[in-house]
Amino acid sequence: MSLKEDLEGVRLSNDVDLWRWKLDESGVFTVNSAYTRLEGLVSSEVLWRKEDKGVFEVLWKCPTPSKVVAFAWRSFLNRIPNKLNLALRNVLGPDVQPLCGLCTSTVESVLHLFLHCEVSSTVWLKLMWWLDCLFITPPNLFVH
Repeated sequence: MSLKEDLEGVRLSNDVDLWRWKLDESGVFTVNSAYTRLEGLVSSEVLWRKEDKGVFEVLWKCPTPSKVVAFAWRSFLNRIPNKLNLALRNVLGPDVQPLCGLCTSTVESVLHLFLHCEVSSTVWLKLMWWLDCLFITPPNLFVH
């Protein structure tokens, strides 16, 4: 088949090509439309409690550096590459134990690393002492 035969019935025009963002009525890309779409995808995978969704709303409006916000977001979604997540994805070798690299007493998960590890608990206690406020270690990152 020749190129001429392939193009039969195809109408070409001299109009200018335009980029169009389908997630917004105006056709222009906005971060809000992308975020709303991504939030819809995550929400359909996981049933969040109302309080948990509120954490995400506050997180994205927080006046901290974007890399800190992104790290917190990934932590909430359990997307930090800790040993437990790496083991579940078969990234760790068969001889590597998924034990915490700080305390070596239990499996290294996001919750363990940031809340329940002996080393991180010591850091939290020192921080509380420095700020002169005490709080009980929460059961998960959303409560914290």
